[in-house]
Amino acid sequence: MKKDINPSLLFPIIFLSIHLLIILFGNITKSIPIAIFKSSVGSLAWDPLIMVLSLISALIYKDFKKSIICILSTAFVVCFLANLLIPRAGIAVFLFRFNAMLLWSSLGMLARTVFELARKKLRDKK
Repeated sequence: MKKDINPSLLFPIIFLSIHLLIILFGNITKSIPIAIFKSSVGSLAWDPLIMVLSLISALIYKDFKKSIICILSTAFVVCFLANLLIPRAGIAVFLFRFNAMLLWSSLGMLARTVFELARKKLRDKK
């Protein structure tokens, strides 16, 4: 019997794994563009506004499709407004900020899904 794979668990793991592989590849090859990508996303990821809004958008909906729509729309709107408010922020800064928001949202979605599965397992034991 084949088990259904929860997409709320699968997609964040894939997204985070791809980023870790990119970072690993960049460290092995000493690639300058990957180093720029890694440092830019890393520095923008620690912006408190990005952290809070990303985690909130990941925790709002339990439905996978609604959650993805909320995450992508929140990330786009926040990054667009930040680029409007900060003069001379180019498309690269927009993309790095968008990626940082998606990373935090992936972590939030993964944490929410693991917490829900653990709670369901405890409820089924009783």
